[in-house]
Amino acid sequence: MPLKFKLKTLGCKVNQSESAVLSAAFRELGLVEAESGENAELVLLNTCTVTAKSDYQSRQMIRRAVRENPGARILVTGCYAESGAQDIRRLEGNVTIVPNLQKLDINHYIRYNNISLYDNKLNLGSLSGSPSVLNGRSRAFLKVQDGCDNQCTYCAVWKARGRSRSILKKYVLSGVRSLEQQGVPEVVLTGVHIGFWGRDTGEGALSGLVREILDRTERIRLRISSIEPREVDDDLICLLRNEERVCRHLHIPIQAADNGILSCMGRSYKVEECLDLTRTLAQEVPGICLGTDVIAGFPGESDSIFEISLKLLKSSKFAYFHVFPYSRRSGTVAANLPDQVTGKKVKHRAERLRRLSARLRNDFYRSQENTKLHVIYEGSSTNNMNIKCLSDNYIRFDIPAEGRTPGGNGWAVFTRPGNGQMCNV
Repeated sequence: MPLKFKLKTLGCKVNQSESAVLSAAFRELGLVEAESGENAELVLLNTCTVTAKSDYQSRQMIRRAVRENPGARILVTGCYAESGAQDIRRLEGNVTIVPNLQKLDINHYIRYNNISLYDNKLNLGSLSGSPSVLNGRSRAFLKVQDGCDNQCTYCAVWKARGRSRSILKKYVLSGVRSLEQQGVPEVVLTGVHIGFWGRDTGEGALSGLVREILDRTERIRLRISSIEPREVDDDLICLLRNEERVCRHLHIPIQAADNGILSCMGRSYKVEECLDLTRTLAQEVPGICLGTDVIAGFPGESDSIFEISLKLLKSSKFAYFHVFPYSRRSGTVAANLPDQVTGKKVKHRAERLRRLSARLRNDFYRSQENTKLHVIYEGSSTNNMNIKCLSDNYIRFDIPAEGRTPGGNGWAVFTRPGNGQMCNV
């Protein structure tokens, strides 16, 4: 009987990409993924430590895996395996910590039929385009960079992930070409600090990598994941404006709309240049969707600072926010800063930011009504009469299925009758 495994993932697109590669590696070795409710002999848990809540969720995931898989070997990796190693060791069960930097060299921790992942030459360390780097049937996450050289005062991830490291261009190109050959319509280029791609290898800038991918492929659509404000260069803007296969969507984490708070966070830019960038992008790339991250209640954020920040964000060209209530992390510089904001205020400010985000998203949707958009088909709706679409500028809506299948792509006109989001082709 083949050994059965389970793989659970929390956190970012980088984690999801790595988990997909490991899942394919297990299958290539002959392991079989356990069905829902079925006991597994090997469980790999890919954890997250971006917030205190993520730490809690990671611990719960470990406890659940031990409880639901009696006698299984539990391998815990990911960022919480670094930051919470002592807490993990206190948990019951046959739990082994796999350091984050050894995640893709996991052969040191598990062998099956006397074969290791490394011996099987799956080239995991390069992430060289394993066909498993898939999210369902329509999109793929491909990691092109890992680690971070910034040391933001609130963040524990840079300690868990290590220094910035680029995946060599030849492996990235191989990966994208492999995905295109499989018929995958979209690949998301992802990393912990993707704008640092190429700095350590001397292979150029991210915009150059995107241009070469376009030159070496024919159909596949490219989406760029979270990128810092100062790393959106003129060449990248030109690609967004002129290349149909580059998605008109950027997520640019501002984190705060106050220069004093940004300085305390250890961020290297000013609010003004970030907002100027959004205005430039909106002007140069019609229809572009811009998202951001905002931390609510960082130490030193007074009531007046928050109100002014809210007004600045309201006047920005952002279409949505990912809002993070400030999470006081032990071992970070920010945990010892004065003027910590009370939990009640943090929660209230996060709610107001989310309400503003919802209004800005609706405004963006209204600006795109009756617009023809390039979409990929992500999956069927519950009644199978419609199919779910994702546009290049990050709008999700349904259109009549009419023979369309997940994994395909096409053009659709975005409309909003009634309370729904429908599309007439």
